[in-house]
Amino acid sequence: MLTTVVSAQCRLGSSRSGSIFVGSLRMLSSQPPAKSPGLMQRYENYLEQNWPKAYQMHRMVIDGCKSCIGDVKTYYFIRRDLGAGKIKLSDLSRQQLETYIQCPSELFHLLTLITLLQIPLIGDALIVMVLTNLHTRPEIGKLIAIVVIAPLPLAIYLFAFAIIFFPRHVLTRHFWSKHQKREYWSLEWKKKASYHYPALVDAIKATNKITVPASLSDITTMTVPKIKELDFSQVYHLARVHRFFPVNMANSLRWRAEALKHLDAVLLRESGDIDKMDTEELQTQLYIRCLKFSGKSDDEMRTLLRTWLKNSAKLAERPSLYLHAPVLHQYKPRKSKSD
Repeated sequence: MLTTVVSAQCRLGSSRSGSIFVGSLRMLSSQPPAKSPGLMQRYENYLEQNWPKAYQMHRMVIDGCKSCIGDVKTYYFIRRDLGAGKIKLSDLSRQQLETYIQCPSELFHLLTLITLLQIPLIGDALIVMVLTNLHTRPEIGKLIAIVVIAPLPLAIYLFAFAIIFFPRHVLTRHFWSKHQKREYWSLEWKKKASYHYPALVDAIKATNKITVPASLSDITTMTVPKIKELDFSQVYHLARVHRFFPVNMANSLRWRAEALKHLDAVLLRESGDIDKMDTEELQTQLYIRCLKFSGKSDDEMRTLLRTWLKNSAKLAERPSLYLHAPVLHQYKPRKSKSD
């Protein structure tokens, strides 16, 4: 088409008929005229060319917001359709199940925060608390705060400030780099193993003779109390291991066991995909199952994941044992000072 136009211009010169002919060819072209970049695109181009580090921060905020809001929407639609009986957990893909499992721990206090953030002074105080690192509970209301704050003017700079100074306490996994995700998840596992594991193991040892840490295959033969038989302290510690807050904990644990069982079944059917997983994907799979990944190579993580999946179906027959399995498999008694 361009060649024809150029030829017509050369052949017809500057005559009026030539101008009409050339104009007609342009009107008949199947390619629409290129649109000039919008204000945001020009701003991003300027940042990328002149301030590359600022551009990286800008993209981290924008992409993180999109990912965060996308997960919230996915979680909402899954909950809605499950509640309406339109779908079952077995209908969900691996990616959908991963979102469905991870979101609840990030959406706790959603209704409370979305209400309080709208109230003058109280909402401002909550934001200040977050930014000054006074609100240190991990993942409390982070997603909803992001969803509410993201559309506000200059919100990008608020997030940039948070990313620089308080990324673990203020933001969610959607905004973390690969290095940050590995570091923060490892730190979370260590804290829970230090505080919650001993209480759970001691409670089980009080009524059952067990040896820990135990292999996953050995754990399948162990006996632990059913979820409804656990006392409040046991339910609390088990809920915290699986990243739930102390509200409706027993039902949340049953829900998690059921969702994890379906995720394991999907991954077991797609077992060939484990060989294709990169380091970050392997870490995510182990983190979701409360399994330690720090200090392990990719091959060691694949072996651990396959071992878990191999025993998953038998463990999942008893939800309480299924949820206790990461604790019984990984708990290491503290050495006394006299040792």
